[in-house]
Order: sequence, then C-alpha cells, then structure tokens
Amino acid sequence: QYSSLSCIKKCGLTNCLSLSPVTSEEVIQLLNQIKNNVASGFDEIKATPLKYVADIIAPVIVYIINRMFETGIFPDSLRIARVCPVFKGKGGDKRLFTNYRPISVLPVLSKVFENAINVRLYKFFDKYNVISEAQYGFQKINLVKQLCLILNMN
Repeated sequence: QYSSLSCIKKCGLTNCLSLSPVTSEEVIQLLNQIKNNVASGFDEIKATPLKYVADIIAPVIVYIINRMFETGIFPDSLRIARVCPVFKGKGGDKRLFTNYRPISVLPVLSKVFENAINVRLYKFFDKYNVISEAQYGFQKINLVKQLCLILNMN
C-alpha cells in the first residue's frame, strides 16, 4: 500500500531527476551547518577552519560539486573513510574488542557534497510526493507527536 517504488514507476519518474547547480551561498550554508566538533576524515581537515574561510573557498567547492553533478563522478579521495572504534559503554570491559563498534569518518568536504545531494533528493521526493505519508522516521516535518496521535486513534 505504501510502496514508494511503485509510486515512482506509476508516476513515470524513473528518468527525470536532475541536479540543480549549487551556489556559493548554499555551500557556505552547508559548511556552517556542520558541527564544529565533528571528527575530521583521513585528510585531517576540520570543519572549523573551513567555516572561517568559507567565503574564500566557496567558489572552488562550488566548481567541484557542480562538476560532480555534471559528470556523475565522485572523487575516490572523498570516499576514503577513517574507521574508528567507539566504546559501547554500559559497564563493559574496555579491554574486549567486542565492546567496541566501528564508525566511519568521512572528509568534511564529502559531507558537504552529501548534504547538497540530500537537499536535492528531498525536494524531488517532496515535489513528486514519493515519500509515503506513513513515513515518519528521518522526516523534518512529521513529528513523533503526530505518529503517537495516529497510533492512539487506532
């Protein structure tokens, strides 16, 4: 009943996604949205220094992201993740590797690209009503309170 894939096929949306170019203003905004304390990737470039020079480096980042949109090529260097062990906590023994979970840390610029794509995909899905009304997770608009009301009504 709520299959988004069937909606895509039914609406004929399989070949109409185009990615609008990013602007310097958008890149600056995307950089500023990244938390200052976010871990740096293998390149050791932290978010805070990039934010300080955002207006200077934005045109270069715009060029790179727009070229990625045009060519469909994502640079290998932005795919390299640094895998870090994170202790699960809850009184576990820190000497046992089973009490750790791995996290992958990507370069900050990779996150900027990811967020630019995310904005465009969300707008596309919203425009063509691809996301089911029953989808509450990972949604900005739908709130947990709304879901609780629906569950209580049933």
